[in-house]
Amino acid sequence: MRLHTSCILAAAIALNAAWADAPRFDRIFGSHMVLPHGKNIPVSGTAAPNREITVTFGNTALKTKTDSKGKWSVTLPPMPPCGTGQTLAAVQNGDSAKLEDVLVGEVWLASGQSNMLFRLNQTTTAKEDIAASGDDQLRLLNNVPQAHTNNAPYSGKDFDAVTTDNFYKGQWAASSPATSGPMTAVGYYFGKKLREGLGIPVGIIHSSLGGSEIAAWIPRQVINANNSFRTLRGNHWLDSPLSPTG
Repeated sequence: MRLHTSCILAAAIALNAAWADAPRFDRIFGSHMVLPHGKNIPVSGTAAPNREITVTFGNTALKTKTDSKGKWSVTLPPMPPCGTGQTLAAVQNGDSAKLEDVLVGEVWLASGQSNMLFRLNQTTTAKEDIAASGDDQLRLLNNVPQAHTNNAPYSGKDFDAVTTDNFYKGQWAASSPATSGPMTAVGYYFGKKLREGLGIPVGIIHSSLGGSEIAAWIPRQVINANNSFRTLRGNHWLDSPLSPTG
């Protein structure tokens, strides 16, 4: 019985190691996303270390090699807008990660404080606007913060959220009555307006936090290079590799 248990444990460990080394895309990438048109597009993820990996999208196939920690990145060339869903894949040693229904178009980041965090389902016209929100060419990534700024002490769960790379949770989805409600209202209306004016796919990435300091949304190099921003560098929070500007 002890030998049988040991064999099962060894097999489980081997399976877990194999799964951990399988190709994966970084969290910002997902099925139903929009890639920006007309510019170079960095794509990144992880896989088994020190091995070749191939990334494909449409007619483009790019090869690279993972580093000693298993990280990889490639740069897709500029592409025109495309409203037909395509597959973005990363393949290594027969294992693959595939993101389906990927479009190419406008991509915008909606970030800031509570004004941006204010949700579509909190507006006075929420019922009718959500009911009319179905648009397969408008894609939403609603990053929901796992801890908030407030006057109450952080719980253990809050501390876990702010000390890992899981502070935000969310995934890409096409705009619909089932997905639009929790989305930032400003971001949604902005994306809807862009869709009407441009007629191409639009992706809105929402990452905001009520009560956050403006310094959290300014790139580190801008703060450090501008003397007028020196007062924004208090409390040494910029030294944290987990800060939004890190």
